[in-house]
Amino acid sequence: MTTKLNVVFGRVFKRNIKRLAKKYPNIRRDVSTITDRLARGETPGDQIIGTGYTVYKVRVANSDAQRGTRGGYRIIYYIHLPTLLLLVTIYTKSQQEDISPDELRGITEEEINNL
Repeated sequence: MTTKLNVVFGRVFKRNIKRLAKKYPNIRRDVSTITDRLARGETPGDQIIGTGYTVYKVRVANSDAQRGTRGGYRIIYYIHLPTLLLLVTIYTKSQQEDISPDELRGITEEEINNL
């Protein structure tokens, strides 16, 4: 049996999704599919090594751009406690290829301090 997690939207994540929603009106629906999976205790995506935290990057399809997961959104999330999962940031692949582990460490630390 998987543990139900409390999914928390970080400040950077909220700011980025609000900005992206201007261009991609269905982003919240696209993201809800993955947040539902995360809330059920699944850990999709790949762990990002070198951040000092249990951080994962998962691909999400962008229905507005009619692209699959490869050309869609990237969501970075952090498993903070056994029952708390923090959505750190979201971006599109066309906007940014990758975020460095050092940059992710800084964003994650900032978000943890804001919990």
